[in-house]
Amino acid sequence: MNWDYAAGFLDADGCIGFVSEYGSPRLRLSATQVTREVLEELQELIGHGKIYTRPSKRPGNLNTDREIFSYQTGGYKILPALAELETRMIVKRAKCTEMIDFAISKNRWTR
Repeated sequence: MNWDYAAGFLDADGCIGFVSEYGSPRLRLSATQVTREVLEELQELIGHGKIYTRPSKRPGNLNTDREIFSYQTGGYKILPALAELETRMIVKRAKCTEMIDFAISKNRWTR
């Protein structure tokens, strides 16, 4: 996997943004799939995070009886990945920029 593929994958099937943790915003990056391999490659490219397994539990979904895999990582440690993804993303580029700008405002990152 490379950063171009990761940006397209996350633009289409991923989630980047803020979550509230202990009353403060926290950076989060995640993706969910029915196959684990692409998430493992994403985890290796980014360099951290965890992959969780859970049952689908979606009535009417063809994958109801399958396991779902979810990759999650967050905090300021995702900033190098966001910097790589920012110019490659289309749909989520503005959110990526917002997250980097937030870190800059907290003196946690510089461009």
